Amino acid sequence: MHERWATRPLKDVVGLQRGHDLPARLRRAGSVPVVSSGGRSGWHNESISDGPGVVLGRATNLGKPYWVEGPYWPLNTTLYVRDFKGNDPRFVFNLFETLDLTGFDSGSVQPMLNRNFIANVPVRLPPLEEQQRIAGVLGAFDDLVEVNQEIRTKLDRKGIAIIEDMVLRQPDLDFITLGGAARVIETGRRPHGGVRGISEGVPSIGAESIDGLGVFDFSKTKFVPADFAAQMRVGVLESRDVLIYKDGGKPGDFRPHVGMYGDGFPFTRMTINEHVYRVRAASPLTEPYLYFWLSTETSIAAMRRLGTGAAIPGLNSTALKSIPVAIPPTNIQQRLFPALEAFVGESLAAASEARRLAKWVTP
Repeated sequence: MHERWATRPLKDVVGLQRGHDLPARLRRAGSVPVVSSGGRSGWHNESISDGPGVVLGRATNLGKPYWVEGPYWPLNTTLYVRDFKGNDPRFVFNLFETLDLTGFDSGSVQPMLNRNFIANVPVRLPPLEEQQRIAGVLGAFDDLVEVNQEIRTKLDRKGIAIIEDMVLRQPDLDFITLGGAARVIETGRRPHGGVRGISEGVPSIGAESIDGLGVFDFSKTKFVPADFAAQMRVGVLESRDVLIYKDGGKPGDFRPHVGMYGDGFPFTRMTINEHVYRVRAASPLTEPYLYFWLSTETSIAAMRRLGTGAAIPGLNSTALKSIPVAIPPTNIQQRLFPALEAFVGESLAAASEARRLAKWVTP
């Protein structure tokens, strides 16, 4: 069958166009997704392309493709396919998932994907009917991946909602600080000189990966050498540690994030770097409770306030330990804690399943 596949330069397969500027102040309420180099980043009432479409990261996430089902607005941080040249759009999306275009940047201080540099990248292309067959199979896997991601997202939101309903509405709540609610609060470390160029070893989780329950971008995996990890006395992750974004961002604008991994996802062995806190609960509290508590708007607002004043926005350990934590009444704990444990287990299982399915879609 593969003898019918032809090798062609990318410019003969698709026509790429740079995206279009649309500042947030000019956006109007609507149902058209605005797509940036990180995926959907907002909504507007007008579109540039009718869709379905394929959008590539240009300013960051170089070459990472995003699928858009209907009309959309691609921002100028992206390239988008303006002409599929008779090829199946879904197949083209899957084709870009197999291409590593990170080396085709413009060479400037800020990496940019240059469409002229990738024009002659050779790709293998089957006839249209085979493209459609392959796209149908891979599309089914993509749909299953999305279902598992939706499960994870819904469980995350449900846990936060239950905390707000069962705990924050209780009269006369007892509070302690996070320093009193945790038995471990620590950051990690990296080798002197950082991790650039290290392609194997033990995964090192950085602040960019802290974004919810079971959320991890495998394209951004970084490592520390195995012998370095073996000597680490702090920052070695345990399953279901609560992870907190420590520092980074623009001066005067600290945006806290909380995350959690575990049960073998995304890896069975992991470390954190110096920009991430790991937290473990002290009895009677549990890690799932702390995760969902710290993910509420009440806690996020407290972290944002505490972390915004410094030149480099972030939470020092004193500020982090001062964050208030509610202690639910014992009768509430008996009902709440098992439910939150189950939410975490189901969410991490969904994340693992999504990863397993994604491996079938993307080599």
